[in-house]
Amino acid sequence: MNRILITLCAGLALLSACTKTVTNIRTVTDTVVVVDTIPGPPDTVALHINDSLWAWYPVWGDLTDSSGHNHILTLGPGISLSNDVWGNPNGALSFTGTAGSYASIADGASFNPAAYSISFFAIYLQNPATGVLFSKVNPADSTGNTFTIGVDPFYGTDTLSFSTSLFGDTTLCTAAQVASADLRMPDTTNFSPFAWCHVVATYANGLMSLYVNKALVGTDSASAPAWCSGAPFLLGNWASPGTTTAFIGKMNEIRIYSRALSQTEVNWLYNNYETR
Repeated sequence: MNRILITLCAGLALLSACTKTVTNIRTVTDTVVVVDTIPGPPDTVALHINDSLWAWYPVWGDLTDSSGHNHILTLGPGISLSNDVWGNPNGALSFTGTAGSYASIADGASFNPAAYSISFFAIYLQNPATGVLFSKVNPADSTGNTFTIGVDPFYGTDTLSFSTSLFGDTTLCTAAQVASADLRMPDTTNFSPFAWCHVVATYANGLMSLYVNKALVGTDSASAPAWCSGAPFLLGNWASPGTTTAFIGKMNEIRIYSRALSQTEVNWLYNNYETR
């Protein structure tokens, strides 16, 4: 019996001596991504670009006034929605130059601020370029001609101008009258047909300014504009019959302000057009 126990113990001792301890070491590398949640400085121009915005027609598939003021834009014969510069369907107003036809904003008849800005993108689809882009005038009898923006054949073709009538023009609201020609600011360097361009016209504190593709192309002094209650805003023509002032081309991103835009704001509007 003692021999058996001795043998068993010897076997267990031998088994213990044959046991091998294996240590497996693994190195784990963990990547930690730190996200900076501290916001950068706010875009102050973007925060205030809609201040004193009277109307805004981006033409994103319809004629909605995105300013929230619900100034209705009405299209006349030969004017429809078409592709914009990026190919977006119904992203621009298309004008075919139909005589006597225009788009109109009737509420423009009551627009009479001390300062204002008109901003839009447009392309002339004819050479030489001719046709009024934006005006405030009574289309029935040409009275109330406060201002005109575009290529007015009265001044020649391929010459973009911004003309206005002065407060001292006492017959403006009752008699047909062209705008004061000495307040136009033509530019032929930054403007050409068959190319989209950004046009901004401003008036404030006796100074008219015209911008084309964010460049200031002209300024002129002028007294306060004459406002006539019978003159709405017209797009794409001046007044009936409008056979020589009808616009052939496209237009969108139409903004109307009751204040003058700054150069910084003009730059912002131009630079952010591609984010449509």
